[in-house]
Amino acid sequence: MTTQNNSIYTVHWYPNEYPKEHEPVIVRLTRVDEMGIWVELLEYASKEGMIPLGQYTTRKTRRVPKNVKVGKVDTALVSQVDSEKGNMDLTRQGLKEEDIENAQKRFNDYKNLMNLIQYLCSKVNDAPFPDLVRQIVYPLHEKYGNAYIALQKSYHQPEIVADLQLSPEIQKVLTEQVQKMFTPTEVRIHGLFEAEVLTPAGVDALRDALVSGYDLAPKDSNLSLTVIAPPVYSISIDVFNAEQGTELLNKVLEQIKGKIDAVKGRFAIKEAPKVINQTELAKFQAKLDELAIAGEQNVDMDELND
Repeated sequence: MTTQNNSIYTVHWYPNEYPKEHEPVIVRLTRVDEMGIWVELLEYASKEGMIPLGQYTTRKTRRVPKNVKVGKVDTALVSQVDSEKGNMDLTRQGLKEEDIENAQKRFNDYKNLMNLIQYLCSKVNDAPFPDLVRQIVYPLHEKYGNAYIALQKSYHQPEIVADLQLSPEIQKVLTEQVQKMFTPTEVRIHGLFEAEVLTPAGVDALRDALVSGYDLAPKDSNLSLTVIAPPVYSISIDVFNAEQGTELLNKVLEQIKGKIDAVKGRFAIKEAPKVINQTELAKFQAKLDELAIAGEQNVDMDELND
């Protein structure tokens, strides 16, 4: 995780000036002394906090781990806050992997948001960065719980931005950037399953089961069912809404399963449908190629839908 633009760390990203106790936060290590490991909370205007020696790891130990390095960006858990004195104690003990992932996602989302606000400053005269954060980020955070997600929703719900108390110039530039920033992108969803019907009518029954899956998909979709090497099949679709696409593929698989079960065949999901990025897509394709080489010649079941 990189933090190249330091100016965005001069304000607190959320309406509350200090984090809550037990809140996972993103920190940058600044120095180490006999008291502990000193950090700055990047989401909270780089306010200083301290992690006692021995509490930098997620396991109980008194040793200072070798990976403690000044400048490193990491996740920590707020254990105590004294807002009057400005003191904060943190720890990494008790941090769960889910906490770390959620904290890093929130940080990355709000970092993108802060960079967007900074861009607005460069395009609008007399619009200081802290003022725009107060005018845009805090109201959205308080009303929707997450300012980044609120702006993302404003792509289809422009009233979210319109309801903010912004000048016409700022609102215009913000709306333009939201349209650029959150333009939907198509994603591919893949899954693997096994299906076979070992009866005299097996070929026709299997064909009917697969064709029935296409009946659930919109006519303009590119749903694809492909036999890799019997009894292994792949299922895929390209969509703009990953959640809806995954839900559709699960319904298609359930439909096929019902048809297969009805004729006492066998159906099993090898890999549940999920979004595949470019790196995973290459690995997934390699896996399909291996299965194809081990089995029979590939047959594209898309022809069943013609």
